Amino acid sequence: MAPREPSKLPNPIYAFRSGIRMIAQLATFHRSAATGSLCGVAILRGSVLALLILAAGGCDGSSPTVPVPSEQDPPIPLGSPLPAHLADVTTTLDFGDPPFSGRLRITPSQETSELHYAIDLNGDALTDEMGPLGLGVALTYLYETTGAHEIGIAIRAGTEWFRDDRVVIVNDPEAIRVADSVWYPEGLAGDFSGIALDEARNIIYVATGGLDRRDILAFRSTNLGFLWRLSLSATEPGDATALALSTDGSVLYVDTGDSIEAVSVIGARSSLGVVGPGDVGTSLVLGDDGILFSGGSNGIARIDPASGQVLARRDALFGGGGGFSLSMDEDRVAFLESTHLCRLSLLDAQDLESLWTVEDLATGSEDCIRVAFSPRDDALYVLAGSDGWLLLVVDVATGSVMRRIKLAEEDRRTRSPGASSGSATVADGRYVAFSTERGAFLVDTATQLPAYALSAITDDRAIGCCNIMAGSGGFYTAGWNLVMRLSLAP
Repeated sequence: MAPREPSKLPNPIYAFRSGIRMIAQLATFHRSAATGSLCGVAILRGSVLALLILAAGGCDGSSPTVPVPSEQDPPIPLGSPLPAHLADVTTTLDFGDPPFSGRLRITPSQETSELHYAIDLNGDALTDEMGPLGLGVALTYLYETTGAHEIGIAIRAGTEWFRDDRVVIVNDPEAIRVADSVWYPEGLAGDFSGIALDEARNIIYVATGGLDRRDILAFRSTNLGFLWRLSLSATEPGDATALALSTDGSVLYVDTGDSIEAVSVIGARSSLGVVGPGDVGTSLVLGDDGILFSGGSNGIARIDPASGQVLARRDALFGGGGGFSLSMDEDRVAFLESTHLCRLSLLDAQDLESLWTVEDLATGSEDCIRVAFSPRDDALYVLAGSDGWLLLVVDVATGSVMRRIKLAEEDRRTRSPGASSGSATVADGRYVAFSTERGAFLVDTATQLPAYALSAITDDRAIGCCNIMAGSGGFYTAGWNLVMRLSLAP
């Protein structure tokens, strides 16, 4: 599929050069709750950007600081990365549906009159706003055009300029569409909590959690027509049932609690017996060499289903592990060893020994709930928060965080069923998809930025929740008693 070019807001929307003379008529004033001083709020022509100028020179009762009009705005200064001890640059949100609004704030680390700022608001490399930083500057932005919008941010200390740019992304709600859906309410043991796809035979498998049994259901992948249902006894009560399909599509591996069971799904459907322990977690991945990886809240294990032998095992630490991802070359495993502490480890896939570990990845109170390798194995994508409100892009070589992207928050009141397949990669590698409680969310692997999201419906069910699988025609999701086929048309 052809990539969509990032959209940029046209220059007239910001209208700094042509609209600057209107500021005197458009400016209003309010009293700052923090300082008690009068600060100017200028709404420029186009009604898409409000500048709240908190600079000391503009908050002492005098006129607000505004850019000086010129025939040609100067290029925004280049510079090295902004040191943390000079100023803090934050955004309230970096991704959301149109019309998308948020606030950019630049706050000096200490009160000083020596810092100056320059901002390029529309990505044309020209300075649209500049002046002394003073006590700080806040910009309220509102975008209606879908795609990525670059905000260039330069800060001067003495004679040296530094940069701390931002990119905000406006979702295209029409890019992901519900092609088919089926609601299966009758007599299930629990919510759908596992998914697997046999594209050669056009079959999608889903599984339920349950107290005394696990149900396996098969649907036609082309139209989600129901095919058959099989029940297995549960050896351990639980909410999630992980699935993994053999390369030839003949055997479905099912985590039924404290054991992994092999089920023949070609011809007469029957259990082939236990092939390994299932007590380490709630996710299954089958490697090209026929070895299973089982991981989740208790740890991660490498299992040979032919012999039932555990080849390697690593227990979770510090309050329980979470999701894991096997690299495309199958040499490494990314494992969230503690979801609550956001402890991420890169493991050797053979012995599960740590290559590096990052503590407190999200630097906040939210859980890290999903992790996935990029198709080139050079980056890891991590979702943090109960519904994926923060996307972290991590360098595989070093474990350093390259991007922190705040996602639009969704309603978190809805209970989420267990997830055993939290991410999937499209066949051409352009997008990595995550399942979240309130929708399917895609990362563009070419730009390492959010691409699209399917927003939630408004009733008690979540849409796109909570397991996801990629096929040549789109994505399949399973959660609650709902199975969906999603098409992607960027």
